[in-house]
Amino acid sequence: MGIDLCIITVSFVASFILRQNLGMFYRMDLFPARHVMKEFYVSIEYFNMLPLILFIWWAALTSSGLYESFRRKSFIEIIWGIIKSAFFVMIVLSTINFILKLDFISRTFMLLFFFMSCTSLIAERLFIVYFLRYLRKRGYNYRNILIVGTGRRAENFIKLIHHHSEWGLHILGLIDADKDMLDKTVSGEKVIGVLEDIPDILHKRAVDEVIFIVPRAWLAILEKSLLACEIEGVKTNIAADFFFFFLAHTVSSDI
Repeated sequence: MGIDLCIITVSFVASFILRQNLGMFYRMDLFPARHVMKEFYVSIEYFNMLPLILFIWWAALTSSGLYESFRRKSFIEIIWGIIKSAFFVMIVLSTINFILKLDFISRTFMLLFFFMSCTSLIAERLFIVYFLRYLRKRGYNYRNILIVGTGRRAENFIKLIHHHSEWGLHILGLIDADKDMLDKTVSGEKVIGVLEDIPDILHKRAVDEVIFIVPRAWLAILEKSLLACEIEGVKTNIAADFFFFFLAHTVSSDI
């Protein structure tokens, strides 16, 4: 957040300076001193807006999910989130400008600020993502995950993690409901316990996240396991196999 706010501030100042000096490129001003005081007051009005602009940017980036983990996000998702945030900021500023009649804010400044802040934030995020993925491929900055489930979907997920080393996900082991699965391997990963062992594993191992990839028949027996994760403060994801819809478009809702 701090880096983003610094980048937005620099983009704001750069856009303001460019806007104030655009006249140098298309006209000769023989008496520049007469504009000095006017530009001084305009600059004060502009910079009084900066705290509000920083807050609006922060709210837009937060609502777009850009301060959540982007370990598994694609570049397209990150870039699109920044572009959406930039459009939101411009719409809010334009609305404030229209309602309060802030005539000192020029359209040229708005366009320059939109372009510079958007491109700068995209360049910053891509650099950070590339750098972190470089580290993760070499075994740094990883998260320990525990996978509950050993079925076909769990097996596909394990292969996906093995294929994407840049995500930095390290599988500690697998959990199954059947004790006969203990010490067996699924796609190269060992079954280290059953559902009843989850509280003990969370106590003894450094687990960052538990991912439940289970058939819907398991939903009735997962309550204690989920409660154990909640007590330990461990993030959980549930990928339950509900139904297969081949024609309908399905969405999740609160109800």
